[in-house]
Amino acid sequence: MGNREEHFFCSYRFPFLSLSVLLCPKMRYKQYTFSLSHEADAAEWDTSIYLPILSQSLADVGFETFEEYPEEGRLVGYVCERFFAALPSEGVWSLEYLPLSFTYTSLDCASENWNSRWEMESFTPLALGQELYVRAPYHTPSTAVRELLLEPRCAFGSGAHHTTQMMLSLLLEEQLALAHTRVLDVGCGTGVLGIATALLGADCVAFVDIDATAVENARHNAELNGLAIPCSFYEGILEELVLGERSFDCLVANIHRNIILHDLPRYKTLLSPGGLLLVSGFYAGEDEQIITTALEQSGFDPRGRKESGEWVALSFASPCC
Repeated sequence: MGNREEHFFCSYRFPFLSLSVLLCPKMRYKQYTFSLSHEADAAEWDTSIYLPILSQSLADVGFETFEEYPEEGRLVGYVCERFFAALPSEGVWSLEYLPLSFTYTSLDCASENWNSRWEMESFTPLALGQELYVRAPYHTPSTAVRELLLEPRCAFGSGAHHTTQMMLSLLLEEQLALAHTRVLDVGCGTGVLGIATALLGADCVAFVDIDATAVENARHNAELNGLAIPCSFYEGILEELVLGERSFDCLVANIHRNIILHDLPRYKTLLSPGGLLLVSGFYAGEDEQIITTALEQSGFDPRGRKESGEWVALSFASPCC
């Protein structure tokens, strides 16, 4: 078996569908295996280019976790029963942006306790210097200044993904600016980012996700960390929620690029003048430029940047008027 790389995407689902760090044990899943069509000369194509594009195109029709096998030019994807109709059991999948097609087959996944599998295989503690340590309750406590406890339960955001780590790093750099703030965590997943802001001095945090499981998971993790500040939890699409204008001093969004662009006008109305905006969930290069241009045209000022692998995280100050 070739080397495997796992690609996970963000959890704010509508209208673009998310990829979770683990699969929900209450749902049935199918496993699809995609291989480059024999019509294409694999030697002419770089797997680091076409496999991520393939996984993104599949994410848009409901696929969740992916496993990449670059040496074999093969991608394995999982889709839950709600989206079984997205693809027949076998066939050919063509890419919109590259002249490539892939043959695929599928099989039903055996019933499995995905949470137990995650505990055994996937989640290792994350240390950000001595300032913050992210771990599960069953991990050995650390000597870090702050510990953040997580039990993902089918939601994105264990700290393992590049984007989550970069967002946490940006938050640590903005610790002084976070003191006594009102925070909104959009596409909260496990709630890791919102909880981190609470540990760094925020006065209150609101958690939002389109996925009911994610919202409940964020609530559970907030309780697990014993947060003593007011916390609120919302299931739904940001533009449809009743939230007061200028009611937040900090907004964090680790979600799909197109959702950030779509929700940008809402960010602007929700943030107080000079408020802090942190965004990630997109690639460096073209995606970053599109996001940066849109934010600057809306009056946001760049503050910070992190890059890891192909991913990038950015911070901005909202317009002062």
